[in-house]
Amino acid sequence: MSLQDFCPSSPRQTLMLKNLQFKKIINIKDYQDKEWLIVLTLSAFFLWFIDLGSVALRDWDEGYYATVSQDMFNRNSWLYPTYQGQPFLLKPPLLFWLIHLSYSLFGMSEWTSRLPSAFLATCGVPLLYL
Repeated sequence: MSLQDFCPSSPRQTLMLKNLQFKKIINIKDYQDKEWLIVLTLSAFFLWFIDLGSVALRDWDEGYYATVSQDMFNRNSWLYPTYQGQPFLLKPPLLFWLIHLSYSLFGMSEWTSRLPSAFLATCGVPLLYL
């Protein structure tokens, strides 16, 4: 090996070498993979958001989370989650905060109770694909 193998002589060769190293590190895929990523994300968005609020809250988790977020919304208390006036500290409050935010933006309904979960599930599809 010569010194030129390690030290490119022109700026163009330097740029090509950096681009090659970047592609190896990031593993950029070709155009067809990007199309699949967009198609999968849009189909996940459609599947998660179709009839999101047409059915009443079914599981006990949905009811608990909606009630805790409703208490937070009615009391305007972001830091202290409660369930029917009692402290509810069993779960981390991020999902409650997101549901509270959707209540603030779109009003209180089954659709807005499920909106943050559906949005995060949709965002998970491209993360799994990459």
